Amino acid sequence: MTASTQFSFASRETDWPFKFADIIVTGTGDTTIVAATAASVVRVVSVWLVANIAGTIVFQDGTTGDDLTGIINLPANGGFVLPYSPVGWFETQTVNTELNMAVTTCTSVDGGIVYQLVEPGIT
Repeated sequence: MTASTQFSFASRETDWPFKFADIIVTGTGDTTIVAATAASVVRVVSVWLVANIAGTIVFQDGTTGDDLTGIINLPANGGFVLPYSPVGWFETQTVNTELNMAVTTCTSVDGGIVYQLVEPGIT
């Protein structure tokens, strides 16, 4: 790495391109995972989660927005991992729109995501 691209943990808050969010859902319905940001879309680069009982989830563009994923069926006490993808797994479609997760049946879904805030259309 050149001096201009070196990373130090001391500068993580300003230089680190990734952000982290917990997924803690305690009921069915819509839950905001990442709040809306005025100049950026939310690009999800990694996800992991577990559900307590069988049910479905779908990630959405805002609380009444378009589905960003297909319906994901989760078994009781089961879950999944989407490992790091440098181009992201999915992203919100417009700026100033939250990343939402809609849950059916499951009464507890827990996990986390790694994401980036990027300008729309930037790969």
